[in-house]
Amino acid sequence: MAANIYLNLAEPDEGDSVLAPKVFPVFRGNEHDENIACGSCRQLIAQCVSTRTLYLRYSTPKRLLIRCTCGAHNIVPAQII
Repeated sequence: MAANIYLNLAEPDEGDSVLAPKVFPVFRGNEHDENIACGSCRQLIAQCVSTRTLYLRYSTPKRLLIRCTCGAHNIVPAQII
């Protein structure tokens, strides 16, 4: 069974990129035995995908945030946490 990684939360700053999907989990893969979940409500954001893959696929000049349906903004780190 995959372990859940809960992302840190932050308020968006100017220059941040924010993904705001409507359906979760947004990303599904088979590269990792970890799931990425909202740091507030624990909803799965990504299933079997590493945080590094998300960051590299959606690289941004500043921070990459994913807004959950609960309204929380989750920071996607640049490496596996």
